[in-house]
Amino acid sequence: MKMLGVYLFAVASVSTAVAQTPLTLQGIVADPSGASIPGAAVALLSGGTVARNAESDANGKYTITAVKPGKYILKATSTGFANYERPVEIRGDRTINFDIPMKLAIETQQITVSDTTELLLDASDPGKNVGSLVLKGEDLQML
Repeated sequence: MKMLGVYLFAVASVSTAVAQTPLTLQGIVADPSGASIPGAAVALLSGGTVARNAESDANGKYTITAVKPGKYILKATSTGFANYERPVEIRGDRTINFDIPMKLAIETQQITVSDTTELLLDASDPGKNVGSLVLKGEDLQML
């Protein structure tokens, strides 16, 4: 009976140690066409603060090591792309592969056009009236 108690304790200790083992989260950061995005910042946020982070390499691959099981926000950012955020729950005891699909950022531009040229209609000088017909000399006599 004493031997059974020691065995159960040993199994329980191993199970707890495996469940608490830090994990590795890795994947590829890619654009909508599937091309990899080098230099993307990838972070796991816990309670609003960065728990672990990494940067994607020249092939778009990121690797975050020593991740403890738990609930996080996975965030990725890169110039020209919309920020990626997704809640994730990390559990298990091995490497987790998770690719990050980035979307192109929608850039908005505002252009203001103003017209400062005034249209001057001056009845005293027929040459300054836009669209007016000026009759002179013989043309005036024909009327």
